[in-house]
Amino acid sequence: MEQRVCAEWTAASVVLVNSEWSKQALQQEGVSEEKIAVVPCAYEPLSDVEARVPSTTGPLRVLWVGTVGLRKGIQYLLEAADLVDDGAMEFTVAGPLSITEHVRQHAPGSVTFLGPVSRDRVSDLYRRADVFVLPTLSDGFALAQLEALAHGVPVVTTRRCGRVVTDGEDGCLVPPRDSEALANALRTLDVNRVQLREMAQAARETSQSYTLDTYAKRLQMALRAADAYSSGAHSSGAHS
Repeated sequence: MEQRVCAEWTAASVVLVNSEWSKQALQQEGVSEEKIAVVPCAYEPLSDVEARVPSTTGPLRVLWVGTVGLRKGIQYLLEAADLVDDGAMEFTVAGPLSITEHVRQHAPGSVTFLGPVSRDRVSDLYRRADVFVLPTLSDGFALAQLEALAHGVPVVTTRRCGRVVTDGEDGCLVPPRDSEALANALRTLDVNRVQLREMAQAARETSQSYTLDTYAKRLQMALRAADAYSSGAHSSGAHS
């Protein structure tokens, strides 16, 4: 299997990836940088999304959507939830569970595990959330961050996924495997609700850069660049 994939990389004129993080991973596997084109994923809601206005009072409502597992960093979210003051935040975790019953039973009382939820209910969760959190250790892109931004929910994540969030503008970037940094980022948003509202507006604006039309344009540009590179390489080979 590995030999076949390597052969495909060698034969390809262009290798499409969805993030700089994925590009770096392929370069470490020996794929030429010139062959790799980064084309981020796209997301458009199925219907118009009501403008999200974060709450100014009450507990900060923190949302997780996606597979609940170690690679996504659920352990660091649980540790961060344990670090913040009691009653300051409510954590809702939605998605297929890949952690043990023991971990769930010993999670902080502020964390609610919903398990898998329908698409309709996911949209409702976004509408109720103040912040979306994804402390991932390694993610090619993480489409959920685009879903959150499109719903006007600022995102707290790491640099180990598709580069979408601009730190301090439409969310926060924290180091991976750092529960304290994650807790501090959430505390900062909790006490700065005006800034959080500004981030919510910026989040919706950011999401407009990841529409299907934009994806098509980026893909066309990447293919044109790959074709030009391939033509140039063949021309150089013919003259050598």
